[in-house]
Amino acid sequence: MRTQQILAYETGVADVVDPLAGSYYVESLTNAIEEQAQNYIKQIDALGGSVRAIERGFMQAEIEQAAYEYQHALEEQRAIVVGVNRFVLENEARPHLMRVDPTVGNRQVAKLADLRQRRDNARVQQALAALERGAAGTENLWVKSVIPCAASLANNTKFVIHRGTLHCTPLDRKTYAPL
Repeated sequence: MRTQQILAYETGVADVVDPLAGSYYVESLTNAIEEQAQNYIKQIDALGGSVRAIERGFMQAEIEQAAYEYQHALEEQRAIVVGVNRFVLENEARPHLMRVDPTVGNRQVAKLADLRQRRDNARVQQALAALERGAAGTENLWVKSVIPCAASLANNTKFVIHRGTLHCTPLDRKTYAPL
């Protein structure tokens, strides 16, 4: 029953007699999405590109406006989400939400600061520059740039590809641990 409700109310498939209509309906939806995307790209280009648009707050404003309009549509039931604003089951068990300990972020920041202090920053900059040059070319980035870049971040660590998987190990150990 839930599947039928979702198909009917969330996809819009019930809004037309023949949803596929010889694929015309799907093609028209695709064209509409493409046209909207092109309009956004033109707006962003007119602002000077993505970086400038972000700096000017365009992206954030668009996200906020879209979220506001969608929430408003949900509340007025112009947009239907099965189980949220229509066909809500009474006494439905709510899923347990995972709560992340706020100190985790602080520990990660401390680990990053420690890594930046211990690593060879000149080697890191060289590896990042090589990665950027490699990305502009056509060579295999993984072997020639990504692995050396990762290796520059970890002191006394060896990186090896074994059976298609990247492994790392401290130089004083004999076994590999998947990265």
